[in-house]
Amino acid sequence: MMVDSRLPPVPHVLFDELLIECVDALRHQSYDGQHRSEHIRHLQVAALDQGRSIEVRDLLNAVAQHFLNQLKYNHLWHMANSNAESVVLAKALENVLGDEADRYVYHGTICGNLAGIAQEGLIAGKRPVWSEKLVPRTHCNSGVFFTKSWRGAMNWADIAHYSTRGPRNGRHRTQCVLRIPKCGLALEPDCYRQDGSSQVVRGVVKATAAQVLIGRVQGFPQWRPLAEVLATK
Repeated sequence: MMVDSRLPPVPHVLFDELLIECVDALRHQSYDGQHRSEHIRHLQVAALDQGRSIEVRDLLNAVAQHFLNQLKYNHLWHMANSNAESVVLAKALENVLGDEADRYVYHGTICGNLAGIAQEGLIAGKRPVWSEKLVPRTHCNSGVFFTKSWRGAMNWADIAHYSTRGPRNGRHRTQCVLRIPKCGLALEPDCYRQDGSSQVVRGVVKATAAQVLIGRVQGFPQWRPLAEVLATK
């Protein structure tokens, strides 16, 4: 598969970050499976690197072709159809990544909470937005919750957005996702999520190294340091 020279160059992305994102995209096609054009271009560029093995370059091209094939389907198709090939390709990329495959965990919230998070960290029950009908308050207050996917965390950010008071289109209620390095976190399984997609930390989680997505992002994410986001709001 050749890079389309008519398109503007894509911003540089570190190789492991590209693979981490592609694994997330492959495993969560129901969220934004029709938004893979930038993934394809990054993969095409990475596959041209002669310093990588033929096997890895072939895998990158296979993932790019898989994404290309899925561009013809709409959002409803992606929601209704699981894809065995996506799972196989995700596992293959995880094998290339090794221990780095689950480098990050993710937390969905709203922009109005970011300044407090930057100052104090993530604190269990500090900024409640969930309805008791959704999650028992005692469970919410028991720890700080994370997902293994930023796309999964964006769904929680949506709930925070709709559960918070204030102008719906204002920045305070805008969805955002925090990405935090997993290393050093005492993560436990969330007993309310039997699929293993959610984890919890029983204590304060510092946001010193946090990066952020602002808005209901679809497609290839552009992560920004939390301090930068707060400085430019």
